Formats: sequence, structure tokens, C-alpha cells
Amino acid sequence: MGRNDPNTGRMIAEMLATSWRDVPEPPDINAGDLTAIAPILIRSGTGALGWWGIRDSHLAKSEAARELQLAYFNQKLLADERAADLKELFSLFAPAGITPILHKGWAAARVYPKTGLRPPGDIDLIVHPGQQQQAIELVNEFKDGQANIDLAHHELNELSDRTLDDLFARSRCVYLGKVPIRVLGPEDNLRLLSLHYIRHYGYRPLWLCDVAAAVESASADFDWDLCLGRDSRQANWIKAAIMLSHKLLRADLSTTPLVRARVHLPSYLIAEILNSWAAGYRTNYELTPKIERKMFTYFYRPREIFRGLADRWPSSLKVAVDYRQPINRLPRLPFFVKRLFPRMISFALRLPQQLRR
Repeated sequence: MGRNDPNTGRMIAEMLATSWRDVPEPPDINAGDLTAIAPILIRSGTGALGWWGIRDSHLAKSEAARELQLAYFNQKLLADERAADLKELFSLFAPAGITPILHKGWAAARVYPKTGLRPPGDIDLIVHPGQQQQAIELVNEFKDGQANIDLAHHELNELSDRTLDDLFARSRCVYLGKVPIRVLGPEDNLRLLSLHYIRHYGYRPLWLCDVAAAVESASADFDWDLCLGRDSRQANWIKAAIMLSHKLLRADLSTTPLVRARVHLPSYLIAEILNSWAAGYRTNYELTPKIERKMFTYFYRPREIFRGLADRWPSSLKVAVDYRQPINRLPRLPFFVKRLFPRMISFALRLPQQLRR
């Protein structure tokens, strides 16, 4: 099993299915599968969730399971450190009258059954524009500016049908020890997690686990109309993320309106996401492997030219996101051509010079 084996992505999905629950369903994998995918799980930040799913099974005594358990212990230490940072940071904000909203990271991990199952991530904050400059100054003072604190998020542009005042009005105050921490309301939280997953082309399985955990933690009075919003394209992306959590990770949608909705995901979308999971998580949002060979060199190896084209062919989800299209079963070829045609022209113009070199 390896990166080009289609079963790798399926085994990752099977390993993570229901892993956010207090008692996950045991994954249907063997020791060999676990050994093959354990390094990918650890790199993607889902090693601890993998351990949680097999901790009471016969696989728990394997060497790969011990690596996953170590990832869980390490993440628990990091989560405890992040909690201490949050207490200190929010205690610093309070006297200045700044009340930011914490989202993703620690806020997303709150619904997981144990500390450390989800990596704490950065400290992602939403601050009122009038408090932005003062917040930046305090953040720069906090730990000499070395803490991973982000005050600017492009995902918030996707919440175009609601204002910051709306988000703050629906936000909720939770307590970390005795320190109040403000987080998004459940509808805005699921909306942001879903759009974040889609906007990053579905390449990190951890973020789909976040979506699944948020869906299953929704209360009976959860306002689905508010979550989906008035923008039809954004609603389509949110539904797609939730349906992906169901199809890939077996998230329970029985209490949601999506159990009756007609959300048709193209079959190739599932395959593309599983392939991206199998390729492994890369840092710095490097969504495709670095292509070392220049395209013009394939003229000397014509039998490999189709592999070169495949390496450069964008995923259908990336095309849908970049061109702000709904995710459905309609053909994507016109958008592929629109994306690749300028590059082909540029390549043709540069080819004579490259060949002379």
C-alpha cells in the first residue's frame, strides 16, 4: 500500500470514521494496513484520533498503535500548553476591554471527548475592527510575539451574509478554568468549519472530522436555515462538506434536514479527496506535490507526457472553489480548459527558448 494505491485513502477514512465519538466504531482494518497508514495519520494531525479508535482492539498492542498513542500523548501536552496560553492571553485582553471570538483550533476541539484528540493548532481570533490595532499590540507583547496568533482570516469573507455584529451577538461564552472564552455560536461554527474545509480543497482529513463532530454535537434547537445562510453557492458548499463527512467518515445525519435533502456529490470527488489524503498532509498549504521536472523535458520522454499532464491537472474541487462554482455533477471540463489554456499558451511561447537551452 502506498501513495498511488487507491486503498490507502479508503483505509485512512475507515480508520477515522466515528473517531470523534466517545465510543468510536472499531475500524475494519488489519495490522498491515495500520502500519502503512500510521505515518500519514500522524503527519495529518489525526494520529491521536486513530489511536482512540483502536485503543480497545487487538491492534492496540502493535508497534504502529504505539506510535499513534505517542502522538496522542504529545498532543495532550500541546493542548495543555495551549490552554495555559489562552488563559493568559484572554486575561490580558479583558482589562483592555477586548472580547475576541476564538474559532477553529481549541474551539473546534471542545466537542471531542478527550483533551489531545485534536491538535490545538494556532490561536485564531475574530476581533472588532475598532479593537484590531490594540489587539495587535497586545499580541505582539504576548510571549514577545512568538505565539502563533492569527487575527486575519480569509474564511471570514465567506460569511458575507452576516456581519461581525451578528457573529458577536450569537457567540457564546465558555470557561477555561475561571477564564471566560468567547466562541462562535453553533450555527456559525459549523458554517465556518465547513467552508474552511471546502476552501482548502478537502485535503486534510482532520478538518472533515471537525465538521462531523460539530454536526453530531448540534442540539435539537440548532437552526439549520441560519447555518446554511441565504447564499445558494455557500449553502451548497456547506451541504457538500457535511455530506462528505457522512459518506467518508460515517457522520450521523439522522437528526439533520440533509438526511432528506438531495445533495448529489460526484463520484470523482470522493476519489479525489481520498487520493489527496493518501498523498499525505503537507505543511504551508502546499496542496500538490512539488513538481521537479519541467514540462518541456517530457519532449525527450514522450511516453511519460501523460503523467506530467496528470501531475498538473487540478482537482475538480479546486476548480469549483477557485471559480466559485457549486459542487455538483455538472461537467467541469470548461473550467479545466479555462484554467489550463493560458498556461498552455505561456508554455508554447517559452518552449523554443527552453529547448535551445
